[in-house]
Amino acid sequence: MSVNIMKHLVPSGSEQQKAVLRLLAVSNLINQAVGDALSGLLLVEAILQYKGWSLNNWSELYHDLPSRQLKVYFLDYLS
Repeated sequence: MSVNIMKHLVPSGSEQQKAVLRLLAVSNLINQAVGDALSGLLLVEAILQYKGWSLNNWSELYHDLPSRQLKVYFLDYLS
């Protein structure tokens, strides 16, 4: 079900409607086809403001994991 339809199905002024409207605003800000990093940065800033977090709070959530990417060797039968 699309977010545009959902915003009309939930009671007006309810917490559910507020959540649906926030989700709709996010989908309008971010365009996956363009891949605009600036809009992604603005979204992160908006979320940090909404949650009352600093960059340090956000940074504490991230834990780097070692890369498991491997190089695979194979015979080239076409040459």
